[in-house]
Amino acid sequence: DGIRDLVRSRGLGDVYKRQFQYQIQIDGQTVFGERDAAMARGAQQETFEVLGRRWTVLARPKPGTALARIEEPLRWQLILGVALSLLTGGLLLTVVLVNRRLAAAQDRLRSSEERIRITLDSIGDAVVATDLAGRVETMNPVAEELTGWRLQEAKGVPLLEVFRVVDSRTREPVADPVQQVLA
Repeated sequence: DGIRDLVRSRGLGDVYKRQFQYQIQIDGQTVFGERDAAMARGAQQETFEVLGRRWTVLARPKPGTALARIEEPLRWQLILGVALSLLTGGLLLTVVLVNRRLAAAQDRLRSSEERIRITLDSIGDAVVATDLAGRVETMNPVAEELTGWRLQEAKGVPLLEVFRVVDSRTREPVADPVQQVLA
């Protein structure tokens, strides 16, 4: 539906409506053009794989038009050119839609990250998150106060440099907690 709405809003295909009957299908579903199943009879068809989806453009001249009177080989070359231009327009619209969806996903990700940051900052205990190699990725304000490191300084630094864990009885350094968890 998004592709169909965008195609209509841009007026794509208005030029071709007078001379051609055409149909654009994505994965076998007609998304624009003639909906009549009989339209495919006598139509030139081109199919392409784009972004993991099968795009098909069917086109034929409307009866009684100047294009319908052109000799067969030249007519099909013209129709193929039109079909390819329709497909190109459809692909450009797909890029626009994908970019819109990507922007929306990025907005949702930023919003989610902000909610996580607010939650992390509101926890009363020190919280430090690391990557798989044990380097600091994030920490809350309580952890900053406890370690004496600001997040901007600690980011990417091995946890053991930022937060030294010692045995409460012996005061000896304990094994790397990140490595213990990953082992």
